[in-house]
Amino acid sequence: MLQVKGLHTYYGSLCALREVSLLVEQGQIVTLIGANGAGKTTLLRTISGIIQPTQGSITFEGQRIDGLGPHKIVQMGICQVPEGRGLFPDLTVWENLRMGAYTLRDKENIEEGIASAVEMFPRLAERIGQKAGTMSGGEQQMLAVARALVLKPRLLMLDEPSLGLAPILVDQVFAKIQEINRMGTTILLVEQNARRALMLADVGYVLRTGEVILRDDASKLMENAVVRESYLGG
Repeated sequence: MLQVKGLHTYYGSLCALREVSLLVEQGQIVTLIGANGAGKTTLLRTISGIIQPTQGSITFEGQRIDGLGPHKIVQMGICQVPEGRGLFPDLTVWENLRMGAYTLRDKENIEEGIASAVEMFPRLAERIGQKAGTMSGGEQQMLAVARALVLKPRLLMLDEPSLGLAPILVDQVFAKIQEINRMGTTILLVEQNARRALMLADVGYVLRTGEVILRDDASKLMENAVVRESYLGG
C-alpha cells in the first residue's frame, strides 16, 4: 500500500531523515519506534506532504505522492493524527469533526462520515456540543482520531496517541486502534511506548538519528537484544 524508498528530508541544513525505506502492506499495523529526535514524526510529516523530501520517493497504492500538497494526499486516502492532537479548542466536538470533513463536498458523505466516527467513539456523542478544549485528555485523543476517521482513510497515521494519558486510557486507545484496523484501515503508528506498540503491530521499524537501523516482525523485535535493552527496559 505504501512504499518509501531512499528518503532524505532536511530541516534547513540539518538532515532529519537519511536513506529511509519503509513498506506498509494493506491491512497491517506497522509501528515506528525510537528515541525522541530519531525522525519518527518527520517521516509521518514527509509522507503527509507537510515537509517535502530532498531525495527518494513515496508511493501510495502505486502512485507517486512525494511532491504533492497535503490536501491532495488526504484526498487520496491518507490521514494523520498529529502528536498533541491538533484540535481546535474553542470549537465544539461537532465543529471539529466537521473540520475533518473539509475536503468532502457531498453533504451526505459528510453526515455519514461524522456519524460513523461518532459510532466508533460513543462518548463523543455525549460531548457533541462541548468545546474540545474543555474535555479530558482521553476524550480529546478520541476526538482527534475520530476527526481523521470522518474521511474513512485507507491509511491512518497516528503520532504518539498515548502521550500524556493515564494507563487505563492508554488501554482504551490501543483497543480502539486495534478495532479500527480490524475494520479494514491500515495503520502506521508512531509510539513512545515501544512495548505496547510492538504488542499491537505486525511489523516494526527502529529509527535512530534519522536512519532505519532495524526492521522485522514486531514479535521478533520484542525479543531482539538491542531493542530490549534500548527501548523495552531490558
